[in-house]
Amino acid sequence: MKKIIITSVAALLIPEVSNCTRATDLKRITVDGVNYQEYRDGIASAAGEHPSDSFLPRNQVSMDGNAFIVSDILGLSKSARNSSGWDDRLLFVCIPRSAKTIDISCFDGCAILSYVAFEASARLTVVGGSAFSFCSALKSICIPPKVTVLEKECFSVCRALGSVVFEPNSKLMTIGKSAFFQCYFLSFIRTPSRVRTFGEQCFDYCKSLSRVEFKPDSQLATIEKGAFNRCSALKSICIPFGVQGFDEKCFEECPNLRRVIFEPGSRLRWIKGGVIPEGVEILNCPLSIPGRQ
Repeated sequence: MKKIIITSVAALLIPEVSNCTRATDLKRITVDGVNYQEYRDGIASAAGEHPSDSFLPRNQVSMDGNAFIVSDILGLSKSARNSSGWDDRLLFVCIPRSAKTIDISCFDGCAILSYVAFEASARLTVVGGSAFSFCSALKSICIPPKVTVLEKECFSVCRALGSVVFEPNSKLMTIGKSAFFQCYFLSFIRTPSRVRTFGEQCFDYCKSLSRVEFKPDSQLATIEKGAFNRCSALKSICIPFGVQGFDEKCFEECPNLRRVIFEPGSRLRWIKGGVIPEGVEILNCPLSIPGRQ
């Protein structure tokens, strides 16, 4: 029989709004080592409380006879990290389809976490900053289609990460700053068509990255500073016609880069100095490159 513990939360920081639920009225329930905490009417968050090799939150829990949808994944609680050894034990995570957010630093530093799964028909929209950073055993990830933003450093220093796949009909719009920083084994990326921004240093030091592909209907508009710094395996790249601006040092320390091609009809409006190193062939660029003859 599953052990269930129900307690009230003694103190929580909640917004000062009229008719809000008092902190002392909020409840939580612990089932199979996962703590579900009331967030607002009908909505709950999930956090790991007891050491285990897996984290398997439910889609829905019942507290005092009321059903709560699990919407926010908090990952490993501070108390669990400090006292239970979660970081050294967690191997497997399954995100329930009801979850809409994976919180900031959710699984940061889980050194042996090697498999992250998402239930079918996932509703996830946000992968928070540093959510999986320093997960050094994670080798692959498949991003659900409703995710719109990968926040800064969400997979940074996942040095074994070699495969990033975006499910069909992806709604992803932003790849945040340093999102894949130091993903040493990432060799190929095909970005969804709705992505509009490559954040600063988003693929910095992906030293095995040799292929970057865009769909024909790519909506990419901005490539920020240092986006492809130190991508030493990158030899060529074709820039989608919708890109309007390049920030500085996008391809700094890419010693094998030989060619940058702009698609016909390029809408490029601005480009900063030092974007494309000397010696790299540039084709179809509608603007003159600062510092280049």
